[in-house]
Amino acid sequence: MTRISSKISIFGAVAASLLTGLASAITQDNASRDYDEPSFDPESLAEEFERVSGQAPLTFATESLPDGAYSATEEFCEANKIGFRRFSEPGVNENGELRVYFPDMDTPAVVFASVEQEPVIPFCGLKQAALKGKTLAEVIAIFEVFDREVPPFKLS
Repeated sequence: MTRISSKISIFGAVAASLLTGLASAITQDNASRDYDEPSFDPESLAEEFERVSGQAPLTFATESLPDGAYSATEEFCEANKIGFRRFSEPGVNENGELRVYFPDMDTPAVVFASVEQEPVIPFCGLKQAALKGKTLAEVIAIFEVFDREVPPFKLS
């Protein structure tokens, strides 16, 4: 298992009844506001929820996560239909990863990503799509989810 630096933004309306569970998941993943800051504890997270609500997505960074995933946070968000966008930075000889989930999706969309957090379509992926009869326009349409606007985090 590789340890990778990652960022996650949590967005959209979140019911007050879910905040304790969300805070627990975030602290399990040792998330902090930025790479060089200490991890949040549940009390400081409550303040962060209030500070960010209605202003911007709730964003965290962690220097070293197993495979770059906020496992507990992502699982909690999916189970409770809370949107998130996670970017895991590329390592040496490795691709970055972009994972996006909106509440209207069944499962998150996941792709390779550049350092600029842009989706990357590997040539082998284009080749496989062509072999399945897909046009370039159809392949590009799959990636439109990554261009969707991310709303602010909002307590509801």
